[in-house]
Amino acid sequence: MGPAVRLASSRRAKDYRATCHDLLDHMGGPRNIEGPVSVTLTLHPSTARAYDVDNRAKAVLDALTTGGVLWDDDWKTIPELHILAGRKATREEREELGTRGWVLVLLEALE
Repeated sequence: MGPAVRLASSRRAKDYRATCHDLLDHMGGPRNIEGPVSVTLTLHPSTARAYDVDNRAKAVLDALTTGGVLWDDDWKTIPELHILAGRKATREEREELGTRGWVLVLLEALE
């Protein structure tokens, strides 16, 4: 077995994760959902420029997991994942939320 590898998060990633955790704590709601759930992410970016959808989805799913909402983000917990392109966030939304863009997350229990 080779040497252990430690991945360091950038300052921006740590700030994003902390902001997500603060929002999750403020909103309350379910914790440690073991699934199975369907997750729908509607991305509302700050600009009309192209962006990497899978990186955005990974960041949100990671925040839901480390924030204690989802038990894990594996296929057993999330057998169904939908990623939708939403409209560009308005200036008013960006100012109100204090962020550049936003994402709507919908979790639905599966039988």
